[in-house]
Amino acid sequence: MTELLEAAAAAERMVEKDYLHLIPVSGRDRFGMARSGLELLPRLIELPERFMAFRQIVGEANRQFPDHKISEPGDGFVMAAGLSALFIALTATDLEDGIKEAVHLGKDTDTLAAMVGAVLGARFGEQGIPERWRKGLVNADQVALRGEALLEKSVEGLKLRDLVSMEAELTRQEEKGRAEFIGKLEAKGEFRPPAPKKPKPRPAPLPEGPPPEPDQALKLSRRGKRKKPERVKAPWKK
Repeated sequence: MTELLEAAAAAERMVEKDYLHLIPVSGRDRFGMARSGLELLPRLIELPERFMAFRQIVGEANRQFPDHKISEPGDGFVMAAGLSALFIALTATDLEDGIKEAVHLGKDTDTLAAMVGAVLGARFGEQGIPERWRKGLVNADQVALRGEALLEKSVEGLKLRDLVSMEAELTRQEEKGRAEFIGKLEAKGEFRPPAPKKPKPRPAPLPEGPPPEPDQALKLSRRGKRKKPERVKAPWKK
């Protein structure tokens, strides 16, 4: 945590020194935001109850000029979700419990759990991932290969599949699984498909023959449309 705090402070000083002229005035209020939040972390870890830590995170997030009122520690605002992720990742007893807590926290759960998983992966290593999670992961071998490519900074010799074809295959599997699941619910009487939407009535076709006079054409084009109320000038405008 000490190294993280020092790195955040150095980054903020560098941005303020070299890039301040590129930052809108409205964004300059947030200088020191990361440092302030990270300084809070050691105190959060010492609190006797976890809900007290999350309550303080919400309070700290609201002090850092959010665009909206923060009411949940899992809110997408960085001073809420970011601090919550670090707190969970630094205090979790194992990877599974940490990720579950992140998901159960609610709000921006995908981002929150991804950050928690990244830190816990660094803490506990690949062996910290439950075996049943790895076995149940579609394309687990491809995920592992991409992790290896990141570690080695090279894809040479790795049998990586094309991401587009992998995604198309996953989409087909998802659609098949959804259809099977809905079929089971329908068989139990627990699901009723929504009634098909009624098609909007088509406007009556214009009569055949020579083109109508301008006034008549205007009337025909407005056929079926709701008549607008006649506008009356306000007395003070007369």
